[in-house]
Amino acid sequence: MTEILSLYEAASGQKLNKEKTSIFFSRNTSNEAKKEIIEEAGIPANQSIFGARDLLHEGLIWGIGNGHRVRIWGDRWILNLITYTIQSPPKKLDPSATVRELIDPSTGWWKQSLLREFFTQEELLAINSIPISAITQQDTQIWRCTNTGSFTVKSAYHLAKELDTNRQPESSRKVRDNVLWRILWKLPLTNGEKNFMWRASHNLLPTRDNLLRRKVVPDPMCPICNNEAETVYHIMWDCPFVRDVWGASHRFLQKFSDDGPDLLHVAKEILRKYGQDLLSTFIRIARKIWLRRNSAVHGDEFTYPNKIILEVENLTGEFTRPVSNRDGDVSKDHTRTVIAAKCLTRIGNLDPTAAEALASLYAVRWCQELGRRAIILEGDAKQVVEAINSDVNNGSRFGHIVEDIRQTLKTFPRWRCAFANRNANAAAHGLAKGATKLVMDG
Repeated sequence: MTEILSLYEAASGQKLNKEKTSIFFSRNTSNEAKKEIIEEAGIPANQSIFGARDLLHEGLIWGIGNGHRVRIWGDRWILNLITYTIQSPPKKLDPSATVRELIDPSTGWWKQSLLREFFTQEELLAINSIPISAITQQDTQIWRCTNTGSFTVKSAYHLAKELDTNRQPESSRKVRDNVLWRILWKLPLTNGEKNFMWRASHNLLPTRDNLLRRKVVPDPMCPICNNEAETVYHIMWDCPFVRDVWGASHRFLQKFSDDGPDLLHVAKEILRKYGQDLLSTFIRIARKIWLRRNSAVHGDEFTYPNKIILEVENLTGEFTRPVSNRDGDVSKDHTRTVIAAKCLTRIGNLDPTAAEALASLYAVRWCQELGRRAIILEGDAKQVVEAINSDVNNGSRFGHIVEDIRQTLKTFPRWRCAFANRNANAAAHGLAKGATKLVMDG
């Protein structure tokens, strides 16, 4: 084998990069033979088939269609949980029960009563972030390391490097911190919000306590309450003038308590108990609190808590109400005159692309109910529009929803799907906002 590779290099003028080379063996190859070949070839063991099985296991999770093939306990099917699996012990359900037991066939959504009974709040939020196939598409395995759900060599390489790093001897706290930062950098936050959280977590903000260490100020006392030293943890979480902000925020943050020792610990606990969406909200509010502190120190107005919450609501949606998705659909005739409108709210917290895909499905099925024979489906989510118009199978988390849309569109003699920016889709967007006032189903 070594001679063949040498001939290849001589003939092609290219030298193999053994750090990026893998060897695959048949099932009939003995472990002794595998080790001998790997050593002779000079290829690291973690790049061999020994590491490939672990790599595939780590990268693959189940995408839920009808829930028939996936076990509630044991299978990896929840992307928004660090372990991707349910940790709560089985109660009334059989330990081998499948996910379909959690789906209400009459509504095509999750059985909220069962979720509340069987799972932690973090698991409930994570399950409600998973879209369900409306016409019972099969469960499929998807590659979690790409947005498309499809395997790529590049994503596998980065995952392998990540696994190698995690295998290195280090403290359990450092491993947990690494997991948190991997999640944080992927959150739907601005670079400014992410950088703020990084600086706050590493005690790099110019608090009075830090400025005293640099001999910039004479004392470390909090300039707002003047009761304690102004550490990052104090000014973001523990100061009496900060607790009023958290008290006006999401109901989970209102009730959440933490004794430190730092802001990073608070963030980890919020992620563990409530998931990524509430962590994003926490970071946005914390940054607003820091900006409010700076304004007060420099003599500007001291922003009222409700104003801070309102500003964050405009970025994240109405988080003071139960977590939900809002959908607004408008039906127009050939002259673009509105002839019907519909809005609804459903418990859950899908990522924006999946939510847009589900809204498109509801719109198409609504047109079916109205007896339309020719439709033009317009949406302001370009990725969803392109997925619907593509002939390629979509393996992403919302791929089964796209397939539902395609199957439903086939029932219309004529149809077209087109992108429309949000300004041109103002009526539907306004309906979606108004849906927050509806009583939610489930």
